[in-house]
Amino acid sequence: MAVQSAPLSTADRDLAVGILNLRGMTLAGRLRDKAEGKREAQRHIESAWRAAGSFPTRDIAAHGLTFGPQNTFTHVLATQVDLGRPQEALALADDLDGALAGLPPIRVAPTRINAARPARPR
Repeated sequence: MAVQSAPLSTADRDLAVGILNLRGMTLAGRLRDKAEGKREAQRHIESAWRAAGSFPTRDIAAHGLTFGPQNTFTHVLATQVDLGRPQEALALADDLDGALAGLPPIRVAPTRINAARPARPR
């Protein structure tokens, strides 16, 4: 990504990279070709987690968007569900209350819904 080499401060660069990777993993999870989706999602997940490392104590809000470890977690969980990986999603949900503590309801509600998706009977 060009933004990764942009002349920004570390925090600004990681914020931009992280937000782009959250969107990338969401789109990858929705690809019809699930093999390609899994490859692309993994690339975006790894990059998002690296960028989230710049914000270890809390997510930050910028430009109407939120980024950090908690929002990355919510996106990873949703992406795992979208990719048909229920075991991975359920493993992430082991401490859902702790993972979501302090997030606004607009992030908590959809994450709880996503956590319930792989648990429902088919």
